[in-house]
Amino acid sequence: MNRKPDRKLAAWGKAVRERDNNQCVISVARAAFLGPCKGDIDPHHVMPRGRRPDKKYDVENGICLCRVHHDWVHAYPIQAEILGLLSTETYEAAHK
Repeated sequence: MNRKPDRKLAAWGKAVRERDNNQCVISVARAAFLGPCKGDIDPHHVMPRGRRPDKKYDVENGICLCRVHHDWVHAYPIQAEILGLLSTETYEAAHK
């Protein structure tokens, strides 16, 4: 099953990469806790698309993370939220 590529999402990722100079935004201090940067750079939605579909293409909702730190954010969502790398806010809660 072939799906059409989401050109708007690709443009979002490109804009996030350009803004962050295609570098992981994890600071040296945080990297000491999370481990060093490794792997490709991924654009990451701070407010996940499933929870905040209205922010899917919002560049301010994106940050660049290396693959190691991106995997860490998804493996440890509570800690990632404390560090501001992930938000669990839902669309419904944001619009009350």
